Amino acid sequence: EHSDKGGNHQRCTANQQRHGKRFELHEGHHGRLAHRSESAHRTLAIESNLEAVTNAKVESSTLLTGTTHCEALADTAASRFTIHFNPKGKTMTSISMYQASVPRFVNILGNLSKILDKAKAHCEAKKIDETALTTFRLYPDMLAMTRQVQIASDTAKGLVARLAGAEIPAWEDNEKTLADLQARIQKTIDFVQAFKPAQIDGTEDKEIVVKRADKETRYTGMQFLLGHAVPNIYFHVSAAYNILRHNGVEIGKRDYLGNP
Repeated sequence: EHSDKGGNHQRCTANQQRHGKRFELHEGHHGRLAHRSESAHRTLAIESNLEAVTNAKVESSTLLTGTTHCEALADTAASRFTIHFNPKGKTMTSISMYQASVPRFVNILGNLSKILDKAKAHCEAKKIDETALTTFRLYPDMLAMTRQVQIASDTAKGLVARLAGAEIPAWEDNEKTLADLQARIQKTIDFVQAFKPAQIDGTEDKEIVVKRADKETRYTGMQFLLGHAVPNIYFHVSAAYNILRHNGVEIGKRDYLGNP
């Protein structure tokens, strides 16, 4: 177990008890590591797969005399962390650009497709023409449900393609039925899942240029992902959800969240 009490960040007490030795952190070749107080500089590289684990594995990036790892049980059961001591004295937190995009998009779009299943069942049970839903607008100046789904699809494929430096596929927005919209969603999921983590990770600072008419907007990769694409997708999925719920489709928060 890794002891972090009283500012003592340099000792693995469990190993000390087992072997009767004192394990001290050695200096790295970049110079002396500053661990003297609670303001010690560390980088937390948060692993991307937030699985339902009961323990967290903590790995020290510096060498320990007589051992190379210090494993500890953590109170959190939500994620796994790798702690790195930063010799330059900067505190940095990195995320996986891939895990923050592709799996999340697949999840919310998959949930939307299942919601459309319930919309189809609703139309069949109530003898309602599907176009009453697909063309419905919550307010005259808002987009119809079909367009909400198409924009969510476009945003997902556009973000992933831009980060990976791939061509963005141009698809006709010709969906009419709920089944058509589900096919569009599946095509989007298949497209983004074709990319590998190595194509997306490390693009935090990549310049992304988005052209709309005669205007260009420039983003960094992380800014475009977290500040534009993610909220945009969830916005339009929420709008589609609200249209269906407004029209009596029996759906709820659990349908929206699915199994994250």
